[in-house]
Amino acid sequence: MNPKSIKIIVFLLVLVLYSSLLIYKIRLPVGDDMAQHIKNGEAILHGNFDVIYSNFYSYTEPNYVFTNHSSLSEVVFYILYTFVGWGGLVLFKTIVLLSAF
Repeated sequence: MNPKSIKIIVFLLVLVLYSSLLIYKIRLPVGDDMAQHIKNGEAILHGNFDVIYSNFYSYTEPNYVFTNHSSLSEVVFYILYTFVGWGGLVLFKTIVLLSAF
């Protein structure tokens, strides 16, 4: 084996190891507030834009101005959840994190 093929094999093994750790550590639906992101995406797609600019889920500070910085991803999560469910969200998140790695 030449050194280039060894490097490719090692790189692929590292990716497989990393992806297995990602899949193991994701605990949906409670992990990473994914359920809240999905509900926000649903609200945005149904025309309720209050979740973007207000402290929508707060009981004690509902009038506190809050800018939600993840609105586009919440819409994407809701659309993915609608079509592929929780398992598809886990695979999507794994693919995104692997590509970032």
